[in-house]
Amino acid sequence: MLLQAFLILCYSLLYRWKVEANEQTVNFDWRSTVAPRFHLEESHSKNPEKTAYYRPPPPSIGRSSLKQKLDHFNSNDERKWRQFYMHRKSQQQRPDGTVFLVVGGEDKADRAWLTNQGIPYVQLADQVNASIFLLEHRFYGRSRPTKDTSVRNLKYLNAKQAVEDIDRFVQEMNQREKLSNPKWITFGGSYSGNLAAWARVKHPRSVEAAVASSSPLQAKLNFKGKNFMQKFLKDHRDSLTLDVVCDNLISSPTLQTMRKLIGMVIASQGKSHHSRIDVGYDNFLKSMREEHWNTRNTRPRLWLYQNCHEFGHFRTSENVNGLFAGTLPLSFFLARCKDVFGDHFSVEEMESRIAETNQYFGGNQHFQATNVILSNGSDDPWTLLGLYNSTSATGNYIIYIEGTSHAADLYPPRYSDSNALRTAQSKIMQVIEDIVL
Repeated sequence: MLLQAFLILCYSLLYRWKVEANEQTVNFDWRSTVAPRFHLEESHSKNPEKTAYYRPPPPSIGRSSLKQKLDHFNSNDERKWRQFYMHRKSQQQRPDGTVFLVVGGEDKADRAWLTNQGIPYVQLADQVNASIFLLEHRFYGRSRPTKDTSVRNLKYLNAKQAVEDIDRFVQEMNQREKLSNPKWITFGGSYSGNLAAWARVKHPRSVEAAVASSSPLQAKLNFKGKNFMQKFLKDHRDSLTLDVVCDNLISSPTLQTMRKLIGMVIASQGKSHHSRIDVGYDNFLKSMREEHWNTRNTRPRLWLYQNCHEFGHFRTSENVNGLFAGTLPLSFFLARCKDVFGDHFSVEEMESRIAETNQYFGGNQHFQATNVILSNGSDDPWTLLGLYNSTSATGNYIIYIEGTSHAADLYPPRYSDSNALRTAQSKIMQVIEDIVL
């Protein structure tokens, strides 16, 4: 069990390391399909009006909330709660114009999705005079429908309720902003990309189109991803030689970043930098069973519940060859669900709920919608659970991006971006323009 916990921790650290190492962005016009001469964003502190790349300050970011039903599927349940959202309103917003909705996922709402001028859809919003809204997901951030996160309350945390929240939000904003027949476009990546697409599936009258980046539409209990990993390792075999790996372990400049990151993890546990990291399973269970709000483990508990309850997506190492083969079997993840949330999380119950999720939303086999832009990266394991074959997505737009990983097209450009990624971002924005104009 200690080895399994250690592997999970290593995966988390490496993912965080990769994200932090690629934070530097550049100011890039998504309309250009040719690699431009990149430059860093100019500072606004020293005569920004005189810089060659000056952009006027973005509209102010507002915060507000609306009342949502706790249970959209029970007409006899009148309980309501307050869901929070942010907005970046265009002064030129027309009543029948375009409105962008960034769908919140398994985390608190982050205003950077509205303020970062490098994000392609933020630039497009300025071009088409569209307001942008960011809706926080129920139970995450400040949007807390219940007094705690006990299992009896977590039954209201699921994608079905979240999609109904989106529809209710659109209707409420149409009234508040005096919009008549507007064209709402939903945006999301990964799980929030699922919600963006599913809002179009279930409420096509409310949502005109959707952008779903790296969205694992198919719920699956045991996600092995063996075939993908074989292809990935083959494609990148020159970067995985013993000489390359050992050299990076000895002299890689990013080792300092790794050391700092591990130090942050240790410090977050209230220990000195020379202490060991506690990966004991009992301590993991103790933290994940905490039902009160305002703990550092609230978000992981919520997301674990959603995986145990409706998605699965357990990344096992079954039926694979190699150093870690068999160390993370499906039984480990099933036991974790039981240990945290109770014995009623049996294999049969989870398989039944996962099948229900796929039947309700269509999965990646029976996706019933149009005007959905579905982008996936060739180096992203989650692509296997998404829609990346145009023959199974009639009426939609499939964009397969060579050499990119998870939701890369949603982020501001970086120096290291490939032409394939820049072209994909341009194509996505052009499709949206064609839909709304």
